[in-house]
Amino acid sequence: MKLSSKLAILGGVLAGMGAVALTMLKRKQNEEIYHEAELKAMDELDQMMEQSDECEGCTCAEECASIQDEHTEETSESTAEETPAEASAAEEATTEASEAAETAEEKTGE
Repeated sequence: MKLSSKLAILGGVLAGMGAVALTMLKRKQNEEIYHEAELKAMDELDQMMEQSDECEGCTCAEECASIQDEHTEETSESTAEETPAEASAAEEATTEASEAAETAEEKTGE
């Protein structure tokens, strides 16, 4: 074998080993990140469990639900109170969209 062939083979082997080493390094880093996230989630769960044990008789959930219901009612009322200009603009946009769809159908049908 020529020296250039040996060097080419050696270069290919080294490149392959480098790629494998890089892949293994990235995999290890991803596993560490996943493990840290898992530990953090477990700690948060433990904290939540401790808080729920301390607060068995409280009405926090009921209060939060009533506040959320009030908020959804307010947002539905604000959307229902559109001005006539907004309503007509929305109607015009719908009409234009349907006309564009009909035009496209006519062109594809021909």
